[in-house]
Amino acid sequence: MENLGNTLLPGFNSSEFFVNEKQFDFLFDTIFCEWFFDQSEKKQTWLLEQEIVTSVNFLRKQKKRWWVGGRGSGKTNSIGKLIAQLFFNLPRALFNFLSVSFKQIEGDLLPELRTSLEQMGLIEGIHWQYGKNTIPKNWKDKNGHFKGAYYQPEDLGHCMVFCNGFTIEFRSAEQKEAATRGGNIDGLIVDEAAFLNPEMIRKMSIRVRANGSKAMADNPLHWLIAVFSSAPTTLAGQWLWDKEEVAEQNPLNAYFAKSTAFDNLAGLGGLAKGLAYIQNLYDELTRAEYMVEVLNQALAKPENTFYPTYNEDRHAQDVDMNAQGNYADYDPSLPIHISFDFNKAFMCCVVAQHDTKTNELRIIDKLFVKWREIDDLVEKFCEKYKAHSFKSVYVYGDPNGFKKVDQLSDKSYYDLIVDTFKVHKWNTQVKAINSNINHDLKFLVIKRVLAEANPHTTRVRINKKTCKALITSILLAPRTIEGKKDKSSEKMTKANRDKQERATHLSDAFDYLIYVFYAATILLNMSSTQQTVRKTRGSLTSNLK
Repeated sequence: MENLGNTLLPGFNSSEFFVNEKQFDFLFDTIFCEWFFDQSEKKQTWLLEQEIVTSVNFLRKQKKRWWVGGRGSGKTNSIGKLIAQLFFNLPRALFNFLSVSFKQIEGDLLPELRTSLEQMGLIEGIHWQYGKNTIPKNWKDKNGHFKGAYYQPEDLGHCMVFCNGFTIEFRSAEQKEAATRGGNIDGLIVDEAAFLNPEMIRKMSIRVRANGSKAMADNPLHWLIAVFSSAPTTLAGQWLWDKEEVAEQNPLNAYFAKSTAFDNLAGLGGLAKGLAYIQNLYDELTRAEYMVEVLNQALAKPENTFYPTYNEDRHAQDVDMNAQGNYADYDPSLPIHISFDFNKAFMCCVVAQHDTKTNELRIIDKLFVKWREIDDLVEKFCEKYKAHSFKSVYVYGDPNGFKKVDQLSDKSYYDLIVDTFKVHKWNTQVKAINSNINHDLKFLVIKRVLAEANPHTTRVRINKKTCKALITSILLAPRTIEGKKDKSSEKMTKANRDKQERATHLSDAFDYLIYVFYAATILLNMSSTQQTVRKTRGSLTSNLK
């Protein structure tokens, strides 16, 4: 990359960071670059000196670009590299940057952008600033004027302003309609698009129409719409994968890139460190999380799903943090409902609370441990919720939990759970059923609960941010011909004995909770309905005689 320093990446410090292949392809016209660097060094110099070839020639030409990047793929660093190119090429242009929330922008995104821009020689306080309405004196001309963006926002409180007038105004999905309103802009960048409403992105894109008659209009980056995202972890975000086909059908105007951490080993510190990072993700994530969030695999809800009435828009919720630093669906004054699934390789639980005011059973968390004991999982819960004020917990779960832990123990899994909770001053009540549940009956109860046909039935709501693996497990769980949940992924073999985090255990824990919590009410209502139907049929028969 040394010979690209002055031509493609002004200020680029190649000793600190190497642009990986996917980042290069997203920014530059690969075919042109290959042609140029196949020429002799003498001819390259001549082409540049005679301005037959300029830096603009190297830029990718497509106006619409999408990047779906897994964890560690260099996605955010790529955004920084793109912003640097916009700075070098589009002075006085105004771009909007749409993301999920200002908290995510300022807490997660900006620190990484700062590092990426530094690698490009752009230093905060010298070349750019964020959130300040006062322009540095050395950016102004001799008359004290600053040549900002042609459509400069009045309030720069959420703006990244550069010394040459290039400006990025950040917008948040929390603003809803307000985020899509405004004047003309020269381009749009979107982050975490899979978790945004595509209609909001469409409305923002319509505003990309500024300065069509100015010199900047000839630059390939002008009117650029660059959309970045992690892989969609919900069905609502699957629209993003459709853009791959759009790019294939219209390659002159659209470009789609997919990237994983394996494409970014150099950016992760080299081969050894990069693979160690990926191994850590492999060890810590569930199968669903790893396949989607690391390897970029698309979700696909099976037609024979075990949860036919699960509706992502209805049951999965985006939950923000409150002033206390907790997710807003968590209430420290309410008791906890916790449901376990027991396996030697993978112990897991889902955590819930019943809010009678909103008539909701809120699934607020999921926890798991691998190749450890059940008391380790309970300890993990107690540590995380040690500040919980009302220490009362209802325990649900696998009927196998009533069996002895092993031949040398006189205690069951539930005995150990109660003992561990007792040490941490939790009052415990075991509500798990000590018998196997009929599969058809379990399927029917869960189906009716999630259908929400009865307005008086407590609604199930799942936290999207803390329970992504659970949601994915629910989405991908098929039903066998016999009517059971397909649990083939849980069978222990030599090949998967260390991969039980990739099985369907989390949705099993969810099932135990839902069945016990709702079965009595659902079955009673079903019984009453059947009796009413029989009586009605009998009455009709009598009248006909």
